[in-house]
Amino acid sequence: MYRQSSARKNRNVIFDLHGVLLDKELSVKSIRAVNKLRKDGYRLFFVTNSSTLTSDCIVKKLRALGIVAFSHEAVTAGMAVAHYLKRYYQNRSVLAIGKSQFKSLLARSAAEYTVVYDRPAEVVVVGGTSELFDLALYAAYQSANQGAPLIATSRDRYMFDGGSADNNTESTVMRIEQIMTTKAYVLGKPNIYMLTEMLLLSKPELSDSVIVGDSLESDVLLGNHAGAYTILFRSEAIATGNGGCVPDIRIDTLDNITDLVEA
Repeated sequence: MYRQSSARKNRNVIFDLHGVLLDKELSVKSIRAVNKLRKDGYRLFFVTNSSTLTSDCIVKKLRALGIVAFSHEAVTAGMAVAHYLKRYYQNRSVLAIGKSQFKSLLARSAAEYTVVYDRPAEVVVVGGTSELFDLALYAAYQSANQGAPLIATSRDRYMFDGGSADNNTESTVMRIEQIMTTKAYVLGKPNIYMLTEMLLLSKPELSDSVIVGDSLESDVLLGNHAGAYTILFRSEAIATGNGGCVPDIRIDTLDNITDLVEA
């Protein structure tokens, strides 16, 4: 059963990647159902809190599954940080803390700013990593003393870039926050930055959207912030401790996703 609103006119379907399309064994029927949404005129988008993946990498992974996707439809939290830095921190120095792929992603976009790894900078950015080197930690401390803000990709408990439960973004961000004695500004989900500033979805378009994800804290809360209809996929999570964050519907398969979106 699901809650239905007669006012819904969902023309955009936003899929979380990890935990929905990439980390689950999707049936052939589910893959066909996702592709049918596109054929029926829906706009599809793919969003993840990964700090290391690029849009081209996401498209390659989705196409390998048989899901039609294009680079302009896919965004990541790592890409969001690079986008944010180019917009608001031009000609500034940026201390990057995270996996080598995250640092490389930032460096490739660094025409407008300068990326450093072991010395103080005007802004500190962090993604998930299991290796927090003393030089980087001390550089973060020095940066804070100089008034540098802290920006993070996400607060996900699990780092889906190949890490384990002990190798997560949340613990990395918390460690840097303690060192810098400041709270990080998080650009990944549930922040709607990726939707409004990168996918360029307007508020009316967001209200005409469905968000499909497996997390209350990032996906359902993202939908709440966006005013979108939310579908929680294969999750036993409950609303307790999540500010009453409740999805519009819970499902265990994407086989009938077309019917649910059109309902």
